[in-house]
Amino acid sequence: MTKVKPEASTNRLPGSSQAIVLVDDHPLIRHGLAAAIQARFPGLNLALSSTAEEGLILARKILAWPEPTRLLVLLDLSLPGLSGLSAIQNFRDLAGPITIITLSGNDEDLRVGACLGSGADAFVSKAAPVEMLLDVVQQSLSTSLKSGTWLSACGFRDSSTIQRLKITGRQLQVLLMICSGASNRDIANELEITEITAKTHVSGVFKALGVASRTQAILMAQQLGLVTT
Repeated sequence: MTKVKPEASTNRLPGSSQAIVLVDDHPLIRHGLAAAIQARFPGLNLALSSTAEEGLILARKILAWPEPTRLLVLLDLSLPGLSGLSAIQNFRDLAGPITIITLSGNDEDLRVGACLGSGADAFVSKAAPVEMLLDVVQQSLSTSLKSGTWLSACGFRDSSTIQRLKITGRQLQVLLMICSGASNRDIANELEITEITAKTHVSGVFKALGVASRTQAILMAQQLGLVTT
């Protein structure tokens, strides 16, 4: 069995045109899942990270390799620093063939729909059996992964019936400022825009989330795991 590569390593293994970046801030989960991946897929390029910021650096290095490489990102949804839907969107913005599978301990419809709407190709519950997660990884590596795949704690579920929440990067930024208690004037000053434009952004956030007030927006952000309660 190929040994798990050191964290933050992007040394290319010969003969492989695929790579995985595994991002999870819990060492036991990160290394346990890495060992399972290497046991199932020996010789696969694998890099580990505890933050989305470092994961993005690793992903850019891999996608810049001289030979074309398909990249799979296994992304924990709750991370320190850049996290949640913002992290998904940052990985989605990378140039190159990339598949994003989000991992979360919470697989409520709302969160699944938000992740898929933000650019994730699949959603996997951390309570799902490891072998089933590896099956999803296999599908990704063989390019047979169906967009919108949802592996819950109870098995595969149909994601076509849940609402795909779509929120832009700027709206996410404004939402997080709302959650911190910022007024429209505060948002305008921080983003260096007019207060009228800030109000428009806030209204856009409300519309995207399907809410009518700041309190409801904050509650929705908490449900999505964007902020802690």
